[in-house]
Amino acid sequence: MKRTTIQITTLVVSAFFIMLSASCKKQPSACMTFETTNLYDSIFVGKPVFFNSCSENESRLEWNMGGGNKYTNPQVAYSFETPGIQTVTLQVWNDNDNNSDQITNTLLVYPE
Repeated sequence: MKRTTIQITTLVVSAFFIMLSASCKKQPSACMTFETTNLYDSIFVGKPVFFNSCSENESRLEWNMGGGNKYTNPQVAYSFETPGIQTVTLQVWNDNDNNSDQITNTLLVYPE
């Protein structure tokens, strides 16, 4: 009888710690910053823009620069090839890939 009680107690305690650790996983929060080396921080065709993830609680991220250009590094230097309005999206996921967050910035790119 003692052995069964110990096994059940161990099982209950284990289940409690599994639930506790699952509830402690924080929701990821997407955050991006960017800067240029140009006067007044304007963005020009062919000139690099430096993007940086300031996201929290993420285990994986993906930058989408438009036109099929995607990156998975926390910092990306990217040069736009066409002038006009460009959209950059950063999506982040937590450890289990079951929670995600994203942020999108719309940028105006000037001709060279």
